[in-house]
Amino acid sequence: MKNNQSNFFFWDKIKENNYTCFDTLSYSISADIAIIGGGILGLSVAIGAGESGLKVILLEKNQIGNGASGINSGFIVPKLRPLPSKKTLFQTLGKDNSETFMELVNSSGDKLISEIKKNNIQCQLNTNGWISAAHSIHISELQKLEYAKEVSERTDIKLLNKNELEMITGLNHWQGGILYKSGGSLNPKAYCEGLSKVAANLGVKIFENSGVKKIVEKNGHIYLTVNNYEVNAKKIVLATNALSGSLFPLDSQTFMKINIFQGVTRQLPEELKQYVLPANTVLTDTSPIQIAIRWTPDNRILTGGILRLGLGSKQALAKHIFGKRLKNILSPVIKQFNFSPNLLDIEYVWSGSVALTKTGLPQIFKISDLASSIISCNGRGVALGSSIGKIYGGYLTQNLSKNYANLIESISCPPAKYFAANLIKLGAPVWALWNEIRQKF
Repeated sequence: MKNNQSNFFFWDKIKENNYTCFDTLSYSISADIAIIGGGILGLSVAIGAGESGLKVILLEKNQIGNGASGINSGFIVPKLRPLPSKKTLFQTLGKDNSETFMELVNSSGDKLISEIKKNNIQCQLNTNGWISAAHSIHISELQKLEYAKEVSERTDIKLLNKNELEMITGLNHWQGGILYKSGGSLNPKAYCEGLSKVAANLGVKIFENSGVKKIVEKNGHIYLTVNNYEVNAKKIVLATNALSGSLFPLDSQTFMKINIFQGVTRQLPEELKQYVLPANTVLTDTSPIQIAIRWTPDNRILTGGILRLGLGSKQALAKHIFGKRLKNILSPVIKQFNFSPNLLDIEYVWSGSVALTKTGLPQIFKISDLASSIISCNGRGVALGSSIGKIYGGYLTQNLSKNYANLIESISCPPAKYFAANLIKLGAPVWALWNEIRQKF
């Protein structure tokens, strides 16, 4: 998610911990591994590689957590998104690798929470679960089949009928759902800052305001130009997701960018939390426009999604659409307890670009024998990005189990153009408008 600076500091403003900035690179340096990008993915790769004892450096163009990692919704989602192609996971990765990958996905929430607690990362962690809410009776029936398959593989899920979902959420907008108990939420900016401390404690050298201007591969090494200084590395990893830019031109064409907006209400009365998501779970529904809601630590409701086509400024349009959605979803509560609908007006809006791969899976593009680019978010950057990043760091240092090494190789390939990416990006707002209209009838 590319950072729109207008409200970048929302998560910064409400986090509880102070952050000490890292130095700007002001001298030439050599390293075994250089990682470009200081978000969740880059920091997780750095931690995985740093555990080997090799010399690892991380270069961030701005500040730690400046991109998608620091401005997303902070949802912890221990579940894979539906794959965009007709090929199954088994067909894409093979039997053994698909089983390893699903174990990784299913355990990603628990592992994330465990690492946060072990390293005492202060990120306003909420471990009360994530709900996938069915927007129609048909989807609710499909979820029952999905649950029957999943329940034999994981113990952290619970099927909810419409009444049970209403008891947990206080809302009767959906037809049922599945509760993933290992899900939850956090402050994503604070989480990134916590990861940076973990990496630094392992000996990783982190430099902020140190954007890479040029990359040259020569004589078995890679030379990076940073602030007019030289970084000499044996291997480099681009962990920049949607912000790859032109360092490797083809790399920025291997994925699709979709613009996503987030918005939060004004601060709401404490009393409202008794009736709306009283268990403090976070929720995403299954509708094509994917309505997502959660409480923030400072008593606001956050929501977001793809913004439909419309007139006027996108910021104003997002405030209008998100406010209207919340008022629709929460209208029974608002009426029953005589709250003012204006409480749900959206106060802050920000936006960015999510990187989606063609397969819908994490992807590692082998740019050369010494350089690679890793794309992992696909809307699951917090939990899955943390897990896959750390594993890839271990892979780079040959400090990884055979099954995980095989998994990494199964999602690795040379960079190739995603030809439909621009068309899909342009069509997304129209698609969102069409689905919004369709849901009214």
